[in-house]
Amino acid sequence: VGQSDAMTVREMIALLESQGINSISDLASDAKMADLREALLATTYGIQEINGGQHEAVLGEAGCDELTAPLPRALSLFGQRWTPDAWALNQLVVPSVRDEQDITLHRRKPSGLDVVYSVLDNNAAAPILAGRMLNQEGVWLRDGIPFQNELRAVRNVMEGQSPEFWTEHIYGSWLHTLRALSPTLSGGPDTFRTPAWKNRMMNTQLVSWTHLRHDTLLYAEQSFTPPLVCEFPDGYVEPYPVFWQRLSDMAISFKTALGSVDLKGNFRVEKRGDDFGAWPFSKDNFTSRWNPTVGYTQNGLPIPGNEISNETTVLIDRGSRSTAICDHLDNFSDRCLQLKRMAEAQLAGNSHREDDAEFIRTLVEDVRLVGYIGERLYSGWFPNLYLKSIFSVNSEEHPSALWDPVVVDVHTDSLDAVCTGDPGGVLHEGVGYAQFMLVAVKHLDGSSCVFGGPVLNHYEFWTDDPATRWNNEQWKSELQWGRTPSQADWKKSFRVAAPGEE
Repeated sequence: VGQSDAMTVREMIALLESQGINSISDLASDAKMADLREALLATTYGIQEINGGQHEAVLGEAGCDELTAPLPRALSLFGQRWTPDAWALNQLVVPSVRDEQDITLHRRKPSGLDVVYSVLDNNAAAPILAGRMLNQEGVWLRDGIPFQNELRAVRNVMEGQSPEFWTEHIYGSWLHTLRALSPTLSGGPDTFRTPAWKNRMMNTQLVSWTHLRHDTLLYAEQSFTPPLVCEFPDGYVEPYPVFWQRLSDMAISFKTALGSVDLKGNFRVEKRGDDFGAWPFSKDNFTSRWNPTVGYTQNGLPIPGNEISNETTVLIDRGSRSTAICDHLDNFSDRCLQLKRMAEAQLAGNSHREDDAEFIRTLVEDVRLVGYIGERLYSGWFPNLYLKSIFSVNSEEHPSALWDPVVVDVHTDSLDAVCTGDPGGVLHEGVGYAQFMLVAVKHLDGSSCVFGGPVLNHYEFWTDDPATRWNNEQWKSELQWGRTPSQADWKKSFRVAAPGEE
């Protein structure tokens, strides 16, 4: 299929021999390791040319306008193979595509026609690709982007290769064979020089190329548009060390209280999702109740078919659950103490230590574990501050990702038919959607930065009847329909009104 896009074992052996390294003990000293590193960097060993999907794009000083995706040197026992088409596709997406001012153009989706023009040398693809570049309404992140310079540069590289380059291995020979279908015929019937026929030959090339890629799927390295992961380059801890200390103390006191109780035995809970959607009966049917000994009941009687069973319930061990909660509280306390130390350092005008910076970067996802694979893993430290409910056995969402608005009635204004004519009402406090907060901070050294993060939104409102008390489901419905109470005037000093609000 081709040469490895990583350093091979044979190359590593040659490098070790050149440095007189014959055993592991020869690498025991830092000096020897440094010498080996310098010797490696003096060679071309391990230099990768195709982003195989493990390397993220890096933001420059100009942010998204200045992306790079440096590839580290690599050693692989069975390295995937460098192929001309995979290399070409990598050259025709971000971060390689730039405008005349060297600003990154975010073309993230290549096309098979890119290969047809640049690798298979077929000019029939040119007008189609040109039309795509001009089409601002085409495929998002593929069209409307002028990448003709990079396209022509890749083709120039391919045109400059000798026949030996193409016939060095079977994969290249296959591409070399397909290139023979690209030139316009100089003789023969006119049929074979029509645009329709040329397009038909491109179709043939793409069909054959597809077969080639299919049959070499596990050998040929696949090109990737580098991921641009949401990383926190810096952060600012809200500067209240006493708060963080007390929050840690509270967690430990909770753990101490729970740990002092000798919990034994098992109990059963009903299976349900976090949104209670797995309940067999509507929550509005208040005659339906859960009984831990007989299962679901209605009007006090067991409901046939909904008795306690392994299908409808989960068996919980009290001791194991208590231990899990105590371990969770230990972790919670440790995180609070680290935030306290960071807050103290900030107030003293000190910058974050390297481990603190790593702590910030791994807030939501710890990409050091498995890298970014395009889905939420909730591997960061913040999601793991949430303890999953024992009831939520059917939930696919992590508890930190669940939308959980709450409302509570806190005071009842009773009827006054004598003095004021007050019909009464109930004071409610509610928590709604999270909002995005921006905070400008001027550091003690004179530098400044804007930090962003989520904050929860608070509401206060009255219902008109002392008997009307909202529950969470009613509150959630009101929020979803956009029927939110007005915000208090005093919040206008820090809150930007949403569209439609005063």
